[in-house]
Amino acid sequence: MNSTTRRNKKTRKGFNTCMLDVLEGYEPETAGANAPDRKTRVVAALKNFIYPFDAIHKAKIAVGTDEKFASINAAVVTGVLWTAIGLLASTKAGAGAHSVAWLFYLILIFCIANIRREVRASRNILGNIMEDYTAAALYPLALAQMEHEAESDPKLA
Repeated sequence: MNSTTRRNKKTRKGFNTCMLDVLEGYEPETAGANAPDRKTRVVAALKNFIYPFDAIHKAKIAVGTDEKFASINAAVVTGVLWTAIGLLASTKAGAGAHSVAWLFYLILIFCIANIRREVRASRNILGNIMEDYTAAALYPLALAQMEHEAESDPKLA
């Protein structure tokens, strides 16, 4: 997409859900018309804490990635998360395991921030890469946000 086409598209101020709505019990005063209900959002955030495959797969499909690559990408990111959790759990077993666990967590943040950047670009949402990295640090909430965005109609969001 060239810069002229991008300027002609209407830019949105944000995703259809806010990550920090969790602080308002998922009942924000400024909820969009296309925002999912409280139960859906809580379940998505809790599920993404351990199993991010679905959210990543939906987000990759929403940005136009083919099914096979979206599945591979989601499987790799899920594997990185499980490796980080496993290494963190085994820090007493060997020296330096915690350092490698943090490395895998940073790789996870990088991957999720990149996917969030792709979602922002495809839906023409304002933001920058630093926002994406900051959001990815709270990866269950960022994944839930991307999942809800991917499930919504881009014309209504």
